[in-house]
Amino acid sequence: MTNRQDHPGLPGTVALVTGAARGIGAAVATALGRVGMIMAGVDVRDEPWEGRAEPITRHLADVRDPGQVDAVVGRIENELGPIGVLVNVAGVLRTDGVADFSAEHHRMAQTYAAERCAAMLAAVRVRRLLTASAAHAAR
Repeated sequence: MTNRQDHPGLPGTVALVTGAARGIGAAVATALGRVGMIMAGVDVRDEPWEGRAEPITRHLADVRDPGQVDAVVGRIENELGPIGVLVNVAGVLRTDGVADFSAEHHRMAQTYAAERCAAMLAAVRVRRLLTASAAHAAR
């Protein structure tokens, strides 16, 4: 079992995990929650998420949509504080065999992953810049 003292600096940090409804995303969110992180999960599925022992705030959003990404990052940071850790797990599931994947399927998966990561990081950065600018202007 993981102990919170084994991970200095993580307890109390806000973590956002995409694809958090099930599978690897749910496992990552659960593990980070166990070390004391403040968990925000994002998924496109509007269905019950896999059970977890740790508290997590659930947010519905499609990470392929930059507008939804910006909105969910804003909600999370307004509710929980600045996002300190971002884990992009959301992905596209293909159930046919690897031998049936074409080169185009591989290219699309790589492009999807890169675009998703870039959109999430950009939303976090822009949000922080706006917050810092507002704080500076208030002085």
